[in-house]
Amino acid sequence: NVRVGDILSGNQLNLAAIIFSAQAYAEYLKERGFAFVSGDERYFSHEFADIVTRVLVGNGIKVYRDLGKQSTATPVISYMAAHFEDVDTGITITASHNPPDQNAVKSQCFYGGVDTDDKSEAIAAIARNLYNEGKGRGSIKFGPLNHKELTQEVDAKGIYFDDYIA
Repeated sequence: NVRVGDILSGNQLNLAAIIFSAQAYAEYLKERGFAFVSGDERYFSHEFADIVTRVLVGNGIKVYRDLGKQSTATPVISYMAAHFEDVDTGITITASHNPPDQNAVKSQCFYGGVDTDDKSEAIAAIARNLYNEGKGRGSIKFGPLNHKELTQEVDAKGIYFDDYIA
């Protein structure tokens, strides 16, 4: 049996946790804007970023990705969340300050910093409600990874360097 603690907490990111988290972000973002999604070079980062993208797209959320779905550094993601079009949230899959085998979902707000406590708690509450102690509640929607209207690759690093560094 899988316990709620195994899926929604602990030090190992897993498929169930990424799916529930992605759906929670999608529900949070529905009235707020678009997302920039990326991963780094660590354990399953790109695959998990693809799953996040598919869930967001399945919920009608526009998703921007870096060219070729490359790894994107946190400062670039923060810049995209704060300054690019209608992006409200930057989501990256990264171990960041964790050991390399302990990947996590890291999110940046519209102002470029990490999520506020209120936003983090709202998203966690949505995920807990979806999980419903293993019984499930609501639905998790998946869309195509390369949706013509809802996914767009952009040169995030170029935008960052041209607008911020230059």
